[in-house]
Amino acid sequence: MDNLDADARSSHRSPSMRAPYVRPARLSDASDIAALQARQMIHTVERTLGRTLSTQARAHFDEAAFAAQWKEAIATSRQENAPYAVLVLRTSESLLGFAALAPAEQAADAPTAQSTAAAYSDFVITAFEIAQQAEALATPDGITPDGSEETTANNTSDMLLSAIVETARRYRAATLYLWLFASDRAVPALTRYGFEPTGVHQTFTVDDAAIAQHLWKLSL
Repeated sequence: MDNLDADARSSHRSPSMRAPYVRPARLSDASDIAALQARQMIHTVERTLGRTLSTQARAHFDEAAFAAQWKEAIATSRQENAPYAVLVLRTSESLLGFAALAPAEQAADAPTAQSTAAAYSDFVITAFEIAQQAEALATPDGITPDGSEETTANNTSDMLLSAIVETARRYRAATLYLWLFASDRAVPALTRYGFEPTGVHQTFTVDDAAIAQHLWKLSL
């Protein structure tokens, strides 16, 4: 899939100032994505723990480091036929959310020049974050990543989730996975879309406390 052409087609649509829409991420989005990621990760972890993180623990959510990682991920996703995608949900004024997609076999590895979407059947949503203020917006028709059609969603979580799932379908994914904390605000949207918990979990230690992420799955 040529993400550069898709981005160009999407840009011909002119959403209203407040109307949320989805498009492929650009390098200029990296800093906004990193800032939202840091805020949302701290918020989700604190909700999971039921307390405020220490200053030392908060320092691990480094916006500058996140921004550098996102620049690399976005650059990779914009290569022709790369099996990666980074999408942003935004208005003309601000970033409301973002999502990223990668093959399950390479989700935690560096991409290779030989990687193509057709080589994989299982994909992982490696990031899915929605800003708190986004859920308060009315959601008119949005723009799919390839610019070919509009999609109506119940709310902004559904809008971004629909876009990333449709991207996985274009990659001919058979199964889509996502790791979530139990307190994640994306859980209702995932349930509506048909994702189900697999019963698999992984545990992390954050601020001297153990917290668990749970693996969800959608068959496409």
